Amino acid sequence: MLQPYAHSARLAALAAAHGIGAATLGAFRYLAFGSGSGEELLSLASRFPASELVGVDLGEGLDLARRAAKACGLDNVRFVTLEAVDGAFDFVVAHELFARLDAELLALLARRLTPTGVALLGYHTLPGAALSALARRVVMRAVREDMSLAERRSVAQTGLGVVARHVGAHDDALSGLVRSELLDVAARLEEPHVEGVPPIDDALNVAEFVAEARRAGLEFVARGPHG
Repeated sequence: MLQPYAHSARLAALAAAHGIGAATLGAFRYLAFGSGSGEELLSLASRFPASELVGVDLGEGLDLARRAAKACGLDNVRFVTLEAVDGAFDFVVAHELFARLDAELLALLARRLTPTGVALLGYHTLPGAALSALARRVVMRAVREDMSLAERRSVAQTGLGVVARHVGAHDDALSGLVRSELLDVAARLEEPHVEGVPPIDDALNVAEFVAEARRAGLEFVARGPHG
């Protein structure tokens, strides 16, 4: 299912509202980094047959996405490695691609945008990122390198569950939020193609990120998935 905040119609509306301009929704080029197994791009490709959609990823997810596109009979979407990306795009989505400030990566995204293109850049910031980091630390303390994928998932979920139950004993809003985050990470470990635990990185400072993005030629429009 396509995430609402990454839908081309929403991105076009944001651009128009801020005077940036936008692509014609009937025919546009859409680039997504970290496209995974491709469900979201396949949904857009089916809805907008005159548009071209490109997903960038690695490994097993890339192969599955290609097979899914072929099975759906969609010839306006393709899944490639970064080296195979060409041309400029009206929409570039890089949700949670940034674990740290990366001027070179920001410049790459800017080069891939048309003059009126819109980029959606997702990244972890405080205070929410503190909960994600807590969950990752619980998992990292539970798993060992010599474990199989199934063992890692089982042990990680057990560890998260123990902490979540302990936190759940406290009846207040913050404890509920922490418990929800822990259980959400535990559930995501069951998603297809999850082969490990994301590294623990420092949360990004919003002001610094925006300043670096502007130096790369990206103009700040809005913040938050619903902003």
